Amino acid sequence: MVKKEKIVQDRSHAVDAALVRIMKSRKRMQVNDLRIEVVTLMQNFKPDIVLINKRLENLIEREYMERDKNDDKWLIYKA
Repeated sequence: MVKKEKIVQDRSHAVDAALVRIMKSRKRMQVNDLRIEVVTLMQNFKPDIVLINKRLENLIEREYMERDKNDDKWLIYKA
């Protein structure tokens, strides 16, 4: 694996972990607040919004969380 690909993969895992950790403790949270909290929590690097959104959609697809059926600005922790 090329070094750049490894860095991207490691950062993706770190963002996933931060998203799950935050949502596990909060259970329900607005998407914008979650993004802000992830950026604040990350110490090794500052993830951009595109990466956070991509990882968020991946976790929704993998059923770790879901969007609120009444308001898609809210996320609900499922796992």
